[in-house]
Amino acid sequence: MPGLGSDGGNPIPLGGVTFNGLGGAGSDTLTLEGGIFDSLTYNYDNAHDGDIELVDGSVTSTVNFVGLDPITDTTTAAVKTFNLLGGNDSIALTRVDATTSYLSGSTIENTTFTNPTDSLVINGGLGTDTIAVNGSDLDLGTAGIDLTAETINVYTGLTAASVATSGVNLSVSNNRDITVSGILGSGEGIDINHTGTVSMGGTDLFSSAANASIIIVAGGGINDVAVRSVTTSNGDFISTGGHHFTAGSNINTGTGIVDLNHAGGNVALYGNVTAGAFESNGGNLSVSNNRDITVSGNKDGLGINVTHTGTVSLAGTDLVSTEELAAINLQAGVGNHDLNLRSATTNSGAITTAGGRHLTLGGNLNAVNSAVFSNHGGTVNLGNHDVTASSVSIFAGSDQRCSFIYANGNGRRHTCQQRKPELYGRHYFRIR
Repeated sequence: MPGLGSDGGNPIPLGGVTFNGLGGAGSDTLTLEGGIFDSLTYNYDNAHDGDIELVDGSVTSTVNFVGLDPITDTTTAAVKTFNLLGGNDSIALTRVDATTSYLSGSTIENTTFTNPTDSLVINGGLGTDTIAVNGSDLDLGTAGIDLTAETINVYTGLTAASVATSGVNLSVSNNRDITVSGILGSGEGIDINHTGTVSMGGTDLFSSAANASIIIVAGGGINDVAVRSVTTSNGDFISTGGHHFTAGSNINTGTGIVDLNHAGGNVALYGNVTAGAFESNGGNLSVSNNRDITVSGNKDGLGINVTHTGTVSLAGTDLVSTEELAAINLQAGVGNHDLNLRSATTNSGAITTAGGRHLTLGGNLNAVNSAVFSNHGGTVNLGNHDVTASSVSIFAGSDQRCSFIYANGNGRRHTCQQRKPELYGRHYFRIR
C-alpha cells in the first residue's frame, strides 16, 4: 500500500480499507510502504486480525486487516503505538537493525516496523501480559519508549530519548544498561512505576539531558528496588518502595537531589553518593567502608538528612556538606539501634545525631561556626577525635554530658571531662 501520508497523498477512502488475507496457507503480507504521519496506532484483535489508525494532521485513516500472517511497516511517524489484546499476551520486542524493530507473539500479528522518531508505545491492556525486550541492544535514537504490562523483562541494553515503564514487576538482566538522552514532559528521563519489584541490580542508569530526573516506584509490602549505579546531569534520583533499596555502585546526580524513601525496608549503598542533597528513610541504613556521601546543596536547609527506624551504619563513611549553612541530620531508631559514623563536615551547617542506643565516632565532626548536638540513649564514644563547632551538646543516656556555648569563639582547644562511664575517652572540642 504505497504513497500513504503527507508526502504522497492518501489512497485510503474515508470509510477505511480492509485487507483480507483469507487466513489460508501461505504468507498473506500487509505492507505499509512510505508515507509520513503524526502517528500510527495498531489495535490487535487476535493473532491475525485488527486495525491500524494512521493520523496525518486532522485526517485519520483506518486499515483493517483480517486473516494475515505478517505486517511490514516502513512509514515514518512521530509516534507508533501498539495496543495488545484484552487477554493474556506474551510478546517480544526485538531489534532488526539500526532503524527497524520487530514485535512478535502468538496472540498478535507479527509486525516489522520502522522505528518512530518521537515515541514507541506498547500497551498490554487487560489480562496478564508479559513484554520482553530481547536480542541485540535496542537503540531508538531520538525516540522514547513507553512499556505497560504486568511483567516487563529487559534482556538487552536499552538506549532511547526516554524510558517509561509501568505494571507489576520489572527485571533487567545483569550488565544491560539503560541510557537516555532526553526528557519527558514531567521532567524525567527515566520513569519506572511498578506495583511489584524493580530488579536492576546489574544495571547502570544514565540520564544525560540537563536536569532530567530518574524516578523509580516499586510496590508496598516486600517489593524491593535494586540498581547498580545511577548517573544524571543535575537531575534528581528518587526511589520509593515498600521494602529494601540496594545500589551496588555509585550514585551521582551532580546538583540533583537523591531521595531514598523505603520506610518498610533497609537502604544499602555500596558506592559513593554525590548529589545536591541526600535524603534517606527506612529501617536500617548501611554504606560500605570507604564509600562517602558528598552534597553541594540542600533540601529544606539540610544537605544530608537520614531518618531511619533501625541502625545507621556509616562507620567507614565520611559525610561532607559543602554549601554554607546546609546541615547534616542523622537519626537512628529508638530502642537498641546504634549510629556509627566515621566523620561529618559542614560549611557552618549544624550537625545533629540521635538514636536509641550508642553513638560511635571514627573521625572528626566539623560544623565550623554552627552547632553540634548529639542525643543518644546509650553510650557516646567519640574516641580521640575533634569536634569543631560554635556550641556542642552531647547527651548520653538520660543525662546531659557536655555542653559548650561560645558567642565569640576564640579558637581555643577544650576538653570535655568524663563525668559518667557511659562517655568514653578524652573528647576534644575546638570552639570557633
